[in-house]
Order: sequence, then C-alpha cells, then structure tokens
Amino acid sequence: MLLKKLVILCIVLSCVSVVAQDPILERGDAYYEGFVYSKAIRSYEKVLKKKGPSVPLLLKLGNSYYFNSSFQQAEKYYREAIEIHADLDPEIFFRFAHTLKAGRKYKEANEWMEVFSREKPNDSRTRIYYESMNYLEEIKRRSGRYSVEPQDFNTKYNDFGPAFGQRQLIFASGINSDGSAGKVAGVDGEAGYFDLYAIPVNSSLDVMGAKAYPLVGDINTKLHESTPAITADGTTMYFTRNNYYKGKRGKTEDGRVLLKIYKATKVLGKWGDIKELPFCSDEYSVAHPALSPDEKTLYFAYSGPGALGQSDIYYVTIDGEDSYSFPKNLSTKINTDGRESFPFVTKSNLLFYASDGKQGLGALDIYVADLNTIGETYFEAFNVGAPINSVRDDFAFVLDEELDKGFFSSNREGGQGEDDIYGFTRTEVLNVKCAGIIKGIAKDATDFVLLSNETIILLDVNGNELERVTSDENGNFAFNLNECRDDAMYNFKAILNNQKESENVPFLYKKDQKDIPVELRFEFEKEMNLIEDVEKDITDLVNFDPIYFDFGNAKIRPRESPKLLKVIYFLRENPNVRLVISSHADSRSGDEFNQKLSERRAKATKKYLVNWKIDPDRLTIVGYGETKLTNQCTNDIRCSEAEHRLNRRSEFQVIETLIGSSANIE
Repeated sequence: MLLKKLVILCIVLSCVSVVAQDPILERGDAYYEGFVYSKAIRSYEKVLKKKGPSVPLLLKLGNSYYFNSSFQQAEKYYREAIEIHADLDPEIFFRFAHTLKAGRKYKEANEWMEVFSREKPNDSRTRIYYESMNYLEEIKRRSGRYSVEPQDFNTKYNDFGPAFGQRQLIFASGINSDGSAGKVAGVDGEAGYFDLYAIPVNSSLDVMGAKAYPLVGDINTKLHESTPAITADGTTMYFTRNNYYKGKRGKTEDGRVLLKIYKATKVLGKWGDIKELPFCSDEYSVAHPALSPDEKTLYFAYSGPGALGQSDIYYVTIDGEDSYSFPKNLSTKINTDGRESFPFVTKSNLLFYASDGKQGLGALDIYVADLNTIGETYFEAFNVGAPINSVRDDFAFVLDEELDKGFFSSNREGGQGEDDIYGFTRTEVLNVKCAGIIKGIAKDATDFVLLSNETIILLDVNGNELERVTSDENGNFAFNLNECRDDAMYNFKAILNNQKESENVPFLYKKDQKDIPVELRFEFEKEMNLIEDVEKDITDLVNFDPIYFDFGNAKIRPRESPKLLKVIYFLRENPNVRLVISSHADSRSGDEFNQKLSERRAKATKKYLVNWKIDPDRLTIVGYGETKLTNQCTNDIRCSEAEHRLNRRSEFQVIETLIGSSANIE
C-alpha cells in the first residue's frame, strides 16, 4: 500500500543495518528504502523462508507490515525480533505498542509504552503517556457523538483523502475509470499509482451515484496525486503529488521521490496551470494541504528540518498570488515526536488532524483543537472518540458544520478496500471551546512554596481521574473541563516529584470565575528519607516482579520483557549495585531435571540483562530447582496450571551497594 504510507509521511528508521548479498534481499531493501512496502514484504518473506530469522530481517518485515497497516503481522515479527534480542531502537517498542492496540491488547501496549518511555524520557510521547494514564476512559467520555456509514463508491483498492468541491466530493483512488487497478498497476490485484477523482453530492452532502471519475485537466500524472484542498469559489486547488513537475521526477540525494504540494487553477472546467509551492523541497516531504476559513492560511504536513517528530502540522500565510510566508510549526500542543498529518480546518476554526503520537485507540486517530484559543494556556487537542476512531488508521476528516455531516478515511475492518471513505453525521458537538476552564496556582500548604513543574490531577466528585497536567515554573496550571456545567464539584490532587501524592482538595466550579485563577494549597505526608544510612542493605527498599517461564522451558517470554527492562533501568541508574538472580522450577518432572532447568533459567535471565549491556560481574545466579515453591504444589499434589506457573520463575534481589552510593529507588 505504497501511497497510503507515503501520504502519512512515514520516515522509516533503520534500526539495524543489513549487508545484502542475496539478490532477493537486495531487491527487498530497494523496495523498502523506496517505501514500496508490499513488494518489500514479498522479498523479505522469501528470504525468511530460505535463510531463517535474523533481527535485522524481522525488523524490516515488522516495519514493512506496520507502515502497510497490517498490524497483526507487524506484531508477530516485532515480537520475534524482541524475543531474540530486546536491545533495540526504542521506536520499535513504540510501534510494537501500536500493533498491540490494533489487537485491543491495551494492557500489554501500556507495558511497552512504559518501556519506550524509560528509554526515551525526553520524548514528547513519554510526557503524553504519563499525563494520559486514563486515556481510554477519557476517549470513552468523548465517544458516541457521530454515526458512521460506509460509502458505495469505495472500491477494492485504496480510496481516501476526501475534500469538498462545488457539489462534488474529490478524493484519491487507485482505480481506473474502467474499474481496473490504477496507473502502473500493481502485482496480484494491488492498486498502482493514485489519481484524484470526483463524485457528485447534493446540497445535503448525499453522494449521487456509486462511481467516481478522474478530474479533467493536467492534475493527474503517472505518479501519485492525493489530498486536495479547494477554495470556496472552486477555481483554485492545492493538492499533494509525488515530486514530479513538467514531466521530470525530482529526487533526494539518495534517489527517493518524496511528496510536494502543488497549486492548480480551474479554467473552463479543466484543471491546469500547475505550480509547485515555493517552500517545498526535494529533500523532505510536504503534503496534505488545508485552507483556513478566510483562505489566507495554508496548513500542511511537514517532515523537514526543525520538525518535532516524523511529520508535524505546519502553516504558511498566503500573502498574495503565489506569495507565501516562511513555514512555521503550528504548536507543540498539536505536534509530537510521532506523526501528525492530514489537517482540516472548519468554518469555526476547529482543526481536525490525525496523529499517532498521542494516546489513542490505535494507529492514527483523529483529534480536534480550537485554533481560536491557540495562544491560551488551556489550548489542547482532544481525541474525537469512537466510532470515528478505531483500532486501525483513521485520518483525513472533513466536516460541514452547518449540516453536521462529513467524511473521513479509515482502513478499519469490514471495508471494501485497504483504505475506504466513510460518511458521518455528527449527533452531538464536542464542546472544544467550552467556558468550563479552571486556571489555578498550586502551592504547598505547609510553606506556601510554589509547586513548579509538578503533576496536577483533576478528579470528579467520586474521585475518578478526569485529566492531569503539569504546572509551569510559576506553579500555574489550567484545565479545559469540556463540560459546561455550573456549580459542579471537583477534586484536585498534586504529585510531588512524581512520588508523593497530596490529599484531595475539593473545588466548586462557577462559570463566572473561569478567568480568575484559584490558589490551591496541597498537603503532603511528611517526606520519608528512603536512604538514611548508606551502609544499609537496600534490599528492603527494592521490589522487582518475578518473571515466569513456560513449562519445561528456559526461554524468556516476550511478555516478561517489561519486567526485565525495569530491572535493567534500575541497574543502569545505580551502577554501584549488584544483583542476585534466583531461578526456580515447579514440582513436575524429576528433581535432577528441575535443578538443571532452574540453572538454565538463571543463565537465560542473566544473558538477557547482559545483552542490554549490564556488566555480568554485577550479576550472581543460582538455581534452586523445585526446593523453594511458593505454594502447596509439591510432588503428587494436584494443582492448576496457573498455580504451577507461580513456581516457574526468576526472582531478583539486591545484595550489595557500595558505601557512599545513593541508589535511585522507584
């Protein structure tokens, strides 16, 4: 699915280099570097069958399936790669978490987001993760505001990126007008390059007919076109195209053809006078244009120098005919270290866009932010919830606010093709610019010291967490309640140094106080000095969860990796600490076999830590066989599999820390 992954500006991070001698592998790498993931997959699968698994090959397969939105297969290959060698680029852990979300494995996904966050503590996605621990509940509260309908004009190929024209819906498709696969048809029924198509709609945005036709004029070429934005008078269109202008392909220094935004003018019913926008470049992608209501600002996705993540939402002002300002990053409240793309702006200046950098239901989710409040402390983006968002990619959302109707794109299950266009009716407005805003200043109730850069949590009257933010250096914080209710009771809580929780502070909200900061004073329990005596064995202060093994097996299970990585993180932060690994077996099988099995488990656990560059001299291992069971499941006692599993374990104990060291205890 080439264009889909080009149009979301995937920047493939090569985690491990591969020296390719096999011609099939070389061909796969060429497809991979050119973003032709479906063909790369076919080559890599052949190599895997021929030569067996290796970490580089498994990662390339995982990435190819991930960027092709085949998340179940991506999960399989990422898991195999991690199982072989877990010391990988943290971006793999982030992608792996998203594949798990696609399978609705949210608990395990959170575990791997924890791993990612430990490895990349300064990444914006880490901050968002820790600030959005209850994201599923938040999304649930915002869900159910739309009814969604599939569209009859979807094909078995990709159809996506709708835009409003004059009594038309214009979108990208990989089908020819005769129903065959598009330009340069793919292999095995796969669609080729994409063109822009139009289908009539009536004044109520009901689609007229079930067949679309390609735009007339010079818009469509032998390469990709997609995601248009059209002026209200219908005479000017900005659109995305591969770097192809006047019959020539533009390429990066390493030979790749990326994306640019072009402008077209409609004369006598035909699109022509194609111009490349001046802020585009051969060396990075600029794509997915969207116009502001007054048509004086152009928003787009940008992956060039200065972008926070793999692609960000940027904007330029349109200063006149073919004159544009220097591109600017829209906001760090919008953009993350992940992917932000497919902007659309409504008449009331609401920005809808797609992101995988925030905590969502899976893959790309659609978010909304009020651009009228972009300079305010409480400016924020909200997940629009289900059924617009799903566990798969959801993107390219357009809305007519007067009709409360629109369209979006998704590759969710049950569609006709890989990407399909869905219509929707908005049944309830998500009040993004609600008057319900609480601004405050956080202080310690004991000494009135400002709580700078600390976590502040908003709870409902029953103590359920609604949202959390981080105060600024002056102790200021703000919450957008998203619920315009007067005389509503809330509670606040502060967390000091990410460790100590305050008592709840009740608060009665009044709408007429929305612009008046409130001073909240938080009480904390008296601080415990965890390390009063540096000569004290810190064993009592550190508790690691044991890891468990399959019956008769010493292989580290992938699901145990988050626990092991917590141990690794502790050892890295405390280089003066030594650890003992004790491993065990259940009572089944003979005593001698179980003793050797426990020793193999201890060695496997140590090897895992050493692979993460932990000094082996800091690790002592011992196998106890079945001599230290945690329950009654001795020989000849009937127990459940779950009870036996509790005995098949490796445990961790801190046994030594040098005098004068200061261990970081979680």
